[in-house]
Amino acid sequence: MWNPTTRRQHSRAGLRYGSDLTDAEWAILLPFLPAEADCGRKRAYPMREIVNAICYVLRGGIAWRLVPDSFPPWRTVYRWFARLGPPREAAPLRQSFGSFGFGFRLGVICNGQGQV
Repeated sequence: MWNPTTRRQHSRAGLRYGSDLTDAEWAILLPFLPAEADCGRKRAYPMREIVNAICYVLRGGIAWRLVPDSFPPWRTVYRWFARLGPPREAAPLRQSFGSFGFGFRLGVICNGQGQV
């Protein structure tokens, strides 16, 4: 039931795009994402921006090449989408959020239906 309390709780007003993750959603996802390697080259883009871009594509149903310039390059975003997509890496997420209808296992949060 929508009331003033739940509207404030689920508000996406302070976000750049409606598909961006809130701090609470990001806190849930962060432990399931691969940590940055101790050696080698550092990541060029923050992981949160990559996940936000993936959510933007999933929520809007747009082509990868149409990702706005405010996100990392579409090839980087797609590479991470492909890397995070296999079910074996998303098993803990399925246990946390239930089974999803998306090929991408984080889709329930990106689609705005995640329970935080």
